[in-house]
Amino acid sequence: MRLKPITHNTLSYEVVEQVMGMIQAGGLKVGDKLPSERLLSEQLKVGRSSVREAMKTMQGLGLINRSTSGTIICEPEITPEKLGISSRHTEISEVIETRSLIEIQAAGLAAERAKPEDIAKLEKALEGFDLIEDLETYSSRDKAFHKAIVDASHNSILTCVYQLISVLLFKTHNYHSLLFQNHIVSEEETMTSRNITMEEHKKILEGIRSHDAQSASEAVKNHLNRVAESLLEKMERT
Repeated sequence: MRLKPITHNTLSYEVVEQVMGMIQAGGLKVGDKLPSERLLSEQLKVGRSSVREAMKTMQGLGLINRSTSGTIICEPEITPEKLGISSRHTEISEVIETRSLIEIQAAGLAAERAKPEDIAKLEKALEGFDLIEDLETYSSRDKAFHKAIVDASHNSILTCVYQLISVLLFKTHNYHSLLFQNHIVSEEETMTSRNITMEEHKKILEGIRSHDAQSASEAVKNHLNRVAESLLEKMERT
């Protein structure tokens, strides 16, 4: 994954977002050294001050360590273990609760602020969504749809926070995969769940596309509640 120039009015969070994207995609790993502020500034086409502010943000979160020898990628401080998550039921409930706090509000804002390109991004994320068989691809597309909702809110801080903790917010996908791989959930159940998710995603999209904030927020709320109930019920079988 290569860094791409930021061509619109930039904020330091966009620098953070691109660097975090490289870490999550495997382009940068723990222990790797980041390019200098000067090189990052040149590659991203932003001012040194924006890069410097982004580095301060990432250092504050424990994502990097800055010293005279350079800037090194670190293990993030925000981890399930450090948050004291001790049981799967607690984890599922808290993940959905946190996503609800962010995504319900984001959907309402997206309905009010979404531009044509935001709608197109949401539509693209849903193309053939219910036909995907590969678990990893399905998970990736699901994350892309929900991130597109938050992006469409056009709240830079909300988007940055969501990106930084997305690994935690979608940790429940790991449970879905394990349940399927260990034959606790059948292929038929999985496909039924995906079809329901597709319909729920369509309702969210329609709420945003029609600029109906209440409808979009309600659709997200219903979707996340259903996901939580369904997953907890399946976990009871283990």
